[in-house]
Order: sequence, then C-alpha cells, then structure tokens
Amino acid sequence: MLEKRSLPEIFELLDEVTPNPWYLCDCSFRMQVIRKDPDMEDMSAIWRYQYRHGHHPIQLILGMEENGLLDLMNKMRRAFIVSEPAPFGFTFVSKAITYSKGLLGHFYILGTYTKLSEYEVEIAEFFGNALAKMLSHDSSYLSTLGRFYDGYFVDLIEGFDPKNLKMLESVFQKISWDAADTFCLAVLGRRDSEALTKSMLDLEIQVLESKSCCKAFLYREQVVVIINSSRIPEAHLLSPTEGAKEQIQSVLQDFGSTAGISEMFSGQECFEHLQCYYRQARTALSFALEQEAAASIRSYSEIAVPHLCRILIESGSAPVFSHPAVEILIQYDKENRTELARTLYQYLLCGENVVRTARELYIHRNSLMYRLDKIHQLTGADLSSSSEKVRLFLTYHIFLEKKSE
Repeated sequence: MLEKRSLPEIFELLDEVTPNPWYLCDCSFRMQVIRKDPDMEDMSAIWRYQYRHGHHPIQLILGMEENGLLDLMNKMRRAFIVSEPAPFGFTFVSKAITYSKGLLGHFYILGTYTKLSEYEVEIAEFFGNALAKMLSHDSSYLSTLGRFYDGYFVDLIEGFDPKNLKMLESVFQKISWDAADTFCLAVLGRRDSEALTKSMLDLEIQVLESKSCCKAFLYREQVVVIINSSRIPEAHLLSPTEGAKEQIQSVLQDFGSTAGISEMFSGQECFEHLQCYYRQARTALSFALEQEAAASIRSYSEIAVPHLCRILIESGSAPVFSHPAVEILIQYDKENRTELARTLYQYLLCGENVVRTARELYIHRNSLMYRLDKIHQLTGADLSSSSEKVRLFLTYHIFLEKKSE
C-alpha cells in the first residue's frame, strides 16, 4: 500500500505513525521538505529551536565530526538508533540518504516523547529508501549543496551569533581559508521578470565555485557569493575589486545574471558585519539592474554617493540639504548655454587640480580659470571650506539622480 503512495503523502503519514519529532536535513542542517513549493523549502523552526538552546547547526555537525559520530552515520547504510547524547542531547534514529550524486544528508527521528524502538528504525529505513528512489528520478527540487557552512553564512547575514570567533575559526579551517584574507560579498540577480529555476540556480553555484575562489549559496531565492580575493591567481596584478569582478564575469555572461559587490573586508571581526556587506551588495545590485548592458557588475564603492543621494531624495530631505549655489548655476547654464555646474563638479571631483580638470573638460586652462571666477561671482561659494565642498558635490549628484528619474 505504501509503495503506491507519493512521497508527500508518506510525509503526512509520518505524523500518524510516530509521536516523536522527525525531519530531513542536508549536511548543513538546513531543513528540507519534499515539495517543489519554494516557500516550504526551508523548515527552520526546529533549526531555530536548537539554536536557542545552544545547539547551533554548525556546532552540531562539527561536534559529530570531532567525536567520529558523523563518519559512522555516513557509513551506515541502514537506519539505526544513536544512543550517544550528542548532538541533540537525547537518543535519535539516523538514516543516511544517498543517491547518484552521493550523500545528501540524514533523516532523523528524535526520541523526545516516547522511547525509540525498532518501530522507529523501520519507519526511517522505509522513508530513506523511498526518498533515495525518488531522488534517482528527480533531484532538482532538493538542495544539491549540503555544505555545513551554508547555513552558518546565512546566520551571519541574519545577525545570529556574529561574535563567535571560535566558530568562525573552525569554519575557515574546514574550507581552507584564512580570515586574514581579503573578501567581498556579491549578490546575483536578473533583469527579466522570469527568475532562474532552482536547479539552474544550483548549477550556477556549482559553476561559480568551480571557476572562482569563492563560496556560494542560496539566500532569499538569490545566489550569494563570498569571494576570497587573496586566493585569486596573480591577484597582485589587479585591485581586489577588479579581481573579484573578473572572477565571476564569465559565469554572469553564461547565465545572463547581474551582480552587486560589497566593499572589501578582511579579518575575523569583519564577519561580524556580514549583514552590512550583504546590504551593500544588494544595493549595488539594484543599481546594476538599472543598466542596459548585460552581465553588468557594480561595486558599492562606485555607487555609494548616488545611494546616499537617493536616500536624501526618498526621505524628502534633499531640498533641505541641497546647496543653493548649484541651483543658481544650473539655471544660469540653461539660460546662457554654459556648463558652469558641470565645471564646478568636475573641479571638485579632480581634487581642485586645475590641469586635470581642464583635461577632463577638454578646455584650456585659461578657460577653466574664467569659469571658476564666474562661478564665484554668481554664487559666492567658499571652496576653502571642506563641508561646503562636500555639500556642493553631493548637491550636484542629487541633481543627476533627479534628472535620471
């Protein structure tokens, strides 16, 4: 009778045949369900429960590895009762789930309500075999990753346990990285409304990791990449940001994706702020998606100023902040077909270097000096004041942002 039922139906039957909690998880202890509904992919309730009681997912997997329990569980081809208290603090049934690509993870029944018996072992054995059989026909809806660090990086992004530096050391030791290396975080997206399928996103992750010095994982239906710029071959030939862009450029072209990259960071303490770098990359991605060029990449350092100006505009603070001199120059340019506003901006951008500014504007040095005198006559702007110069510079960017809307 059971052989004729679908796997989702067997899942529902499990609630009827054992009062003990059960779940399937991959090797990173991320919960999985056998459905193609993306909203149901991660059952994190048990995971968060374990976390609140001091059993961090990565602590569980590393603890089982250290005491040899994980190796035993991986080798056992039949379900069995694990009597050791670690990692859950009570006995449990473990069934290793294998399919054509190797070990997916384990199916667990936790002995919390009633004593475990051969009855639960039989249930886990049947379920594991049914799952393995189904996976042999279609594995696209399950995670193909199963790395212990995926869930840990997601935890850091979400702000869970960011100061546990000992745990970070363990993770870096396992993936052969050094926290003193230079990193950046990238978020990948697409312009078209039709997102990549789950299997294609998994494939994109696999290609990224095979071609780049990075670790990639899914988060909020997007591919997130942590790039180790220090491990890029001949990294000294490029800046860390350009090296990171070059690492993922070809993969973006192959998959028609776009990327936003955070600023560079280094050291264990910086991983406490992974959430901040993730937000930088998400913001840079939103700017990149506005470009027409395919497979474009924007770094946050490139769009930090426009981002600040957008915040000022969206909050309604732009009119309060804007320097009146810029509006005077823009109005004068309209009426007289001049470029005084742009000249002032370029002069500030070039660090008030007359030679560089003239070269960028393709004008003679004397013409530039004439324009600067005219700007002072019209506005009286004090370019000896640092705060005045910053305000003038940002005001012109606010004008550019409004013009592009």
